[in-house]
Amino acid sequence: MTTSSSPRRPRGPLAVLALVALVVGLLAGPGATAAPAAPTAPAAPVGAAAAEAPLQVQGVTATAGDGSATVSWQLPLLAVLVTSYTVTAQPGGASVTVGDPLATSAVVPGLRNGTAYTFTVAASDLLGTGPASVPSAPVVPQAAPGLPPQVQGVTATPGDASARVAWTALGGEVTSYTVTASPGGSSVVVGAARAGSAPQAVVGGLTNGTAYTVTVTAAGAAGSGPASAPSAPVTPRAAPLLPVPSVTDVAATAGDRAATVTWTPPALPVGLGYRVDVVGTGVSVEVADPTASSATVEGLTNGRAYSFTVTTTRVDGATSDPAGPTAPVVPAGPPLAPTGVAAARGDGSLVVTWAPAVANGADVTAYRVRVGDQEQTVPASPRRLEVTGLRNGTAYDVTVTATNAAGTGPASAPVRATPAAPPGRVARPTATVTGRTVVLRWRAPAANGAAVTGYRVSGGPRARSVGAGTRTLRLTGLSARRYAFRVTARNAVGAGPASTPVRVRVRR
Repeated sequence: MTTSSSPRRPRGPLAVLALVALVVGLLAGPGATAAPAAPTAPAAPVGAAAAEAPLQVQGVTATAGDGSATVSWQLPLLAVLVTSYTVTAQPGGASVTVGDPLATSAVVPGLRNGTAYTFTVAASDLLGTGPASVPSAPVVPQAAPGLPPQVQGVTATPGDASARVAWTALGGEVTSYTVTASPGGSSVVVGAARAGSAPQAVVGGLTNGTAYTVTVTAAGAAGSGPASAPSAPVTPRAAPLLPVPSVTDVAATAGDRAATVTWTPPALPVGLGYRVDVVGTGVSVEVADPTASSATVEGLTNGRAYSFTVTTTRVDGATSDPAGPTAPVVPAGPPLAPTGVAAARGDGSLVVTWAPAVANGADVTAYRVRVGDQEQTVPASPRRLEVTGLRNGTAYDVTVTATNAAGTGPASAPVRATPAAPPGRVARPTATVTGRTVVLRWRAPAANGAAVTGYRVSGGPRARSVGAGTRTLRLTGLSARRYAFRVTARNAVGAGPASTPVRVRVRR
């Protein structure tokens, strides 16, 4: 059998020109003279290859972002005929479609940081999708850096045409510091490793007798942070003819919101004094006694690390180079009293729980739980202890204290709790049968630490509940048959065991 097909509409460059002519004709209006039509391509024979696709996009580039990339390309010829662009990432095949024919960029999200990607762009029009572009050069998305590091607590000690500067760094990883003196702008750049854990540096090129303030800027992977607040003014002086001896063996010991700094004074300390500086804070303590070998710095914050330097001073105003800094020490005090203490009663026991105590500068290592005269020490976690061997019905005061390297803190506010269990078994009740009426009587069982709140009588047509003050129950209108009645007592803890049944027979 012979088959036939209608001629296919031409595609490719000729079709594009025809479409342009059609658009121009429509815009010109009905009165315009029509331009000669573009030559029509001959119909493709049956089974021929598909017509040409749109032109290939050129000039594809990519810029990495955080988990994404921005892909750009050149605007193609006759871009107004484009209906969309498809941007595809490799590996993974993540893609984005842009519907604006004049677009020249798009953001591809959902990429994995640290993985290299290339990108292709393909244009589509009403007749189909063109070939993918040549891939872009590889780019590697990276996580956005954090905030630039910052500096605080800048202090300066004058020297001969110089100043020794100390500070505290805050925030992200630091690669270098820039120390700048004003006026004049003399500065020095020092690497983070050279500055040390208690960073300091010497800025030179200063003029003796001129007052200077100093600022410090930190730089890291996220860029340079803002300049610190300026130090207090310092005035460099020429080195004295007779140098001021420095102390030796500077060390520090942490206390509760304080630290004690010790040193060995010079051999001949006549006319000398000492200044203890808290590095990076601007806090200092003056010591007038030339024979002193220690000083206590108070008002520190528990849990924060501090380092100290000691400078020898002389009555003529000359000073030595600072000795130190000491190794960092962390002030700490005993933990605060635990809060949230609760005691859940059990049968001859209490289950004690509590919230974490405020550590006050050093991690809590243990808790001590006191119930009446009993005391037990438990680890810092899980903050739960079951205390057994208690007497039901006896009230106990419960307190908890916390311990860390600095000692044991105060006890929590006492909580009073009473161990208890469900009531004991009710003794076998008695029953009196009169016609179709049964009267039940029973005695109160042992309360087991919590008062009986009621009773439940079962075995009749339906169960009955009565209050704690009732121990007699009259059941009337019973059917003629045999019954087995049981009584159960309950209290705030729960229901006790049922009594031995009392069996009766109701006759007609």
